[in-house]
Amino acid sequence: MGRTYVGRHHGGSDTVDIYGPEGVKPLDDRWNDSVRDFGWGKDFTGSVALARALLSDAFGVAATETLAANFAADVVSRFPPEGFAVGAEEIRDWGTPPAARTLTGDELVEHLGGIALADGDDAAEFLNRIIERCWDDHSLRH
Repeated sequence: MGRTYVGRHHGGSDTVDIYGPEGVKPLDDRWNDSVRDFGWGKDFTGSVALARALLSDAFGVAATETLAANFAADVVSRFPPEGFAVGAEEIRDWGTPPAARTLTGDELVEHLGGIALADGDDAAEFLNRIIERCWDDHSLRH
């Protein structure tokens, strides 16, 4: 059984607990000394703090502020105000980019030929198309 993070809004306070094989315990951010309140939804400051704690706990290492801000914008800020449940596996899936798809030889020749014949701005567009065919948008943000 994996770990599941459950957030609840109780009146004026928000709580986040970890449900796992070792029972239920509150989520904390043991890698961040500053005390911050967790939040989600429209509370962006609280969302970043929660995102950092979720990522750090799910991966077992301290998450960077940049990664936490991206996770907060993509995921935590979209949690419903009344509460959420998210699994550690889902968090790790978000934070682990998929393997890049390689181009075939024919595709590479086709694209390189297009770039060689393109004018300035068009060359950038051809490069963007190559990148999009190899990596999805999600993996490019990490």
